[in-house]
Amino acid sequence: MNRQIKPSPFQYVKDNSSFRACLDLMQENHLDFILVENHDGFLEGIFTLRDLLRVHRSLHSEFNMDKPIRAFMSKPVITLPAEKINEGPQLMVSKRIRHLPIHSDEEEGSKIIGVIDIESLLAYSLGDTQQADLPPKDISVYSPNGALLKLLKKTLDPYESINLEKLWSSKLKTEIQFNSLVEEYDLICIDILELRDLNLALHLAPLIEAQGKKMLTLIDIRSFKQEDLIKASLSQLTEHKGVKLFHKPFKVHDIVTECLV
Repeated sequence: MNRQIKPSPFQYVKDNSSFRACLDLMQENHLDFILVENHDGFLEGIFTLRDLLRVHRSLHSEFNMDKPIRAFMSKPVITLPAEKINEGPQLMVSKRIRHLPIHSDEEEGSKIIGVIDIESLLAYSLGDTQQADLPPKDISVYSPNGALLKLLKKTLDPYESINLEKLWSSKLKTEIQFNSLVEEYDLICIDILELRDLNLALHLAPLIEAQGKKMLTLIDIRSFKQEDLIKASLSQLTEHKGVKLFHKPFKVHDIVTECLV
């Protein structure tokens, strides 16, 4: 294949940069990952939106916000030489990683020139013409801490036919409002990891099925005290057609794919 994967741009931070400063940098520059280097200027780790989902409870502690980013980053970082860039997708699947830094030559510690991520892979696999052919789709996302919403916005931004909006559960008080939500959107994503309550998803599930729509739910049953009760509710939830459940740890690529198909 003559076409080559184009890596995404990236930004470095020092490993002693505060967690707070790194989150601010990601928000201000609309980044879904940052590379972390040590005091010698070598790549030491990576911090992604998935890491943010993993450590989101730390956001409630001011003490944790001032800790260095090295306490939250993922390491070690797998890299790939530029001349082998088209081997990136296979490597990412085999190693179960979502961001793959590309360095300038065969030497492991050489200069990083870009990063293969979900966005660059989708652009490569679908191509510009296929992106244009995607049917219009309206997606509503319930993401209290904003991590899931930011991830989807970043990844789906190249697709002009996809409209992504935040779901405000506080506005859902009557059955008419619930029905109106399902009628308006083709896909609803609910981050139960943050919601810590299944009632919203359970209320929407039969409406989703009745209207032939789709709903994605993200869950970590370990975050609930009564696991048996939660498992019973989840079983009830997934009995409805159109409802798909993602257990932590989930694959971001699978969620993005569900948004596109």
